Amino acid sequence: ERTVLVAQSLGLPEGSNVVICPELEHAANVYPWVNLKRDGVDLKLVPARDGRIDVAGIESRIDARTKVVTVSSVSFVSGARTDLRELSAICRARGIFLMVDAAQSLGIVPTDVDELGVDALACSAQKGLLGVYGQGVLYCRRERARAMHPPFLSRSNVEGDAHESDL
Repeated sequence: ERTVLVAQSLGLPEGSNVVICPELEHAANVYPWVNLKRDGVDLKLVPARDGRIDVAGIESRIDARTKVVTVSSVSFVSGARTDLRELSAICRARGIFLMVDAAQSLGIVPTDVDELGVDALACSAQKGLLGVYGQGVLYCRRERARAMHPPFLSRSNVEGDAHESDL
């Protein structure tokens, strides 16, 4: 659900693309992006390399229409870690949004989103966070979050101290 919220909030234009390595991703980090195809957003698929998300392969698929790169910090298929620092440097240099699925790593692998340079990070709570199904975490870098337009509006989406009745 957290990745769906990010995918729907970015407002990706028709003709843009998302780069992903689907064979190493959990469905929770594939289908939100597949769903954008109905809005004319393309998926650029990167094959795995030796059971790993190939950062060089991702970089080779990036073009002028790439708006998002999405990866798992640790693949649920192979257990391999993705070099998020290298990937975030590539994405930041090109103004590309980096979305990270951290379901296999958060709570297990030390994770500093500022140090890693990711734009958004989603995690379900039932694994390394020892939470229950249905709970989770969504981090969005402030600069990126301000440009997003969530498809759903609730009190937590509104800045300020106004009461709900003060529309």
